[in-house]
Amino acid sequence: MAKKGHFLIGFVIGGAVAFAAATLLAPKTGAQLTDKLKKKSAGGKDRAMDYYRYATDLGDSLRDQAGDKIEDLKATLADLTGSINAKHEEAMKPDRDAFDAATDALGDDLGQAEDNADDEDFDDIVIDGKSAFEAAKESADADQSQTATDTNPQAVDPAPAAESAQSAAPASAVQTPETPQAPTDSADQQ
Repeated sequence: MAKKGHFLIGFVIGGAVAFAAATLLAPKTGAQLTDKLKKKSAGGKDRAMDYYRYATDLGDSLRDQAGDKIEDLKATLADLTGSINAKHEEAMKPDRDAFDAATDALGDDLGQAEDNADDEDFDDIVIDGKSAFEAAKESADADQSQTATDTNPQAVDPAPAAESAQSAAPASAVQTPETPQAPTDSADQQ
């Protein structure tokens, strides 16, 4: 009897599987197929909307979390910048004090130089190159004439003779030597 019971159970299960396969695989009419496709597309549309809502909620959540992280990072950066600036100011203070002391000393030296400029023994800086050249030329001429009169007491100053020779010659024939001009530096003129 056990063999007959197993056979009967197998027959019922096999029949159910055959019925399900025939129902699912059998061709349907156009109306049934259209109805089935509408149900599946509606289910797919609902599932797509669910995924869209889930993605939107997830995007909003991530955006809020990112905004919070950015604000935390900004606060941390501001704290670090403040501490770095404070350390920098603290480290630069001795150098700044030394610089201030050096500029004060230089200002005092310049003020003293202005006071020394009023003294007669203080030599001014010559800025005009042309007048300095003429002064040097006159000094050299004076030294030369002094040397000539010291060695030869009968020597005559050559300047009056040169002036009389120039006055006797016509004006177009007189050539006067040009005095070379010393190059001027733009920093000296200022």
